[in-house]
Amino acid sequence: MSSSDYILTSIDSSQQMKPNNHKFNKFRKTISNYDEEEEEEQLLRNEGNFTRGSSRHRKRFLRLISRDEHKVMLERHGTPTMSQLKSWYHTMLDQSWWKLLIGFLLAFILTHIVFGVLFYADYFGISGIAEDDPSLLKFYKCFCLSVQTLSTIGFGSPLSPNSTYAQGIVVLEAFLGFIYSAVLTATVVTKIARPTRLVRRILFSEVAVINQVSRHWFCEPNQSIDNGRIVVGRYPVLTLRVANTRKSMLTDPALRVYLLRKESEDGRTVAQLKRDNNGVIPPRSRVKEVMHELDFELNNQVGRAKTLGFALPHLALPWTVTHTLRPGSPLYHLQESDLNEDPDNLFEIIVVLDGVDEAISMNVEGRWSYLPHEIVWDAEFHRMVKGSLTKGIYEVNYARLSDYQTVDDDERISVKRREEEERLEGLKHNLVDE
Repeated sequence: MSSSDYILTSIDSSQQMKPNNHKFNKFRKTISNYDEEEEEEQLLRNEGNFTRGSSRHRKRFLRLISRDEHKVMLERHGTPTMSQLKSWYHTMLDQSWWKLLIGFLLAFILTHIVFGVLFYADYFGISGIAEDDPSLLKFYKCFCLSVQTLSTIGFGSPLSPNSTYAQGIVVLEAFLGFIYSAVLTATVVTKIARPTRLVRRILFSEVAVINQVSRHWFCEPNQSIDNGRIVVGRYPVLTLRVANTRKSMLTDPALRVYLLRKESEDGRTVAQLKRDNNGVIPPRSRVKEVMHELDFELNNQVGRAKTLGFALPHLALPWTVTHTLRPGSPLYHLQESDLNEDPDNLFEIIVVLDGVDEAISMNVEGRWSYLPHEIVWDAEFHRMVKGSLTKGIYEVNYARLSDYQTVDDDERISVKRREEEERLEGLKHNLVDE
């Protein structure tokens, strides 16, 4: 799949939702001709099945990935001080803009104070300073001489070094001024060029959904994962969506899905331990944070090696990422009752997407996470991509990235019946082959 296969146009929704809490209006273009989708959405609203996905809570939750700036919420202790001093330049780059600018301003003022004191030690060797000037005025003139020396500003000032000592201080300050200017320029340019703001253009769905009506990859327990097949309704499927809203593509993209949770040595969560032991955690149970890497399917890709990360398409159309809650998955025993704000059920699904932006040829990494209360059971995402035959383009409505609709009982029964028919048909084929 390449960028020449289709043309994408972003569409404004009638309800100007701001997905992922980002300012999104800057890159929206209004396209009419979306009447069918609007009618379908209104019908679902009337039936009570349509929901505008959102997970904005004022309450603070324990999480590793922040949803505000895609930052890692990690407080580091015990870091060797010498390693920080040796990498002082990179430490500066990690600081916020206001801290960086205040730091350079304080360094600027402190430098001139120090050199002002050095000039003041021999103010007799500086022309423009009278003998009867007050001490404070003398130091002020020495400070101004330091500013003029470091910034190479003259203004025709009468202040100039005459003694050998004062001229030596000027040479030293001029040399340090070159280093200061070089560090300041390099830091600002490097920080501006870093694509940290581009991660805001990578949008993740505000919520993830779980249902048993989505297509997913299935293989028998005794088979290799590469020998499976696409089925519907065999196991619940966790689904999330991600989209790149920039016109430039992400080349060589890579996606990883992780699960972070507290569990015992045998893989049971805190809630499971309490359920199995009358509401208490056994004294000898060792509970600790464990990170799992979850396998996933992307856009129902067929024919690729499931154990390899090949054949990932460019991120132009939104990605639909699914993880099947089958035996062997850390989430296999997940129930609807576990999707709440109870600390005992706390887990975090972390999604990391990185790739090279073709416009700037720099690596961009977007991070997102889902807590239990940000996962909706028995729901599926509403479609957000529409092909226009009259225009010959695909239309993408990014405002619907998080919109979902509930799965009714009739649809679940239909899927179960279809799955049972498929199983019986498979048994018939096996009997014929024998």
